[in-house]
Parts: sequence; structure tokens; C-alpha cells
Amino acid sequence: MIKHRYGDRYLHNEALEIGFRRLDLSEDLLLIGIFLQGMLYLFYYSTCKNNLKTQNPINHRLESSAKV
Repeated sequence: MIKHRYGDRYLHNEALEIGFRRLDLSEDLLLIGIFLQGMLYLFYYSTCKNNLKTQNPINHRLESSAKV
């Protein structure tokens, strides 16, 4: 909210209050979207990695023996 110049009271303007409420909501939705995108990325990455291990067991065995 915008503070009034001559005191501690807030400037009451319905148009501004509605705009700020929408801004807060859009920021919340943006953060939720970023969180979900990160979770989906991690899920997709782990699924693809597991699929590659099951499709190429010989290469996976070679990689695991090379690490030892």
C-alpha cells in the first residue's frame, strides 16, 4: 500500500488495493510454478536416467566397474 505524505494513515484507493492484491497473487503463483517446474525436472531426469540404465545394462556395468 501507499502511505499518505502527511501522517501514518494509508491512502485508501480501491483501484490500488485491488492491483496490489493481484500482484501478490501473481507472485505466489509464479513461485508455485517455479517450484513445480523444478520438481518435474527432477522427476523427469531421474526417470530418464533409470530408463537408460535398464536399456543399456552392459554400458551401465562398464561404467560401474570403471568407478571402482
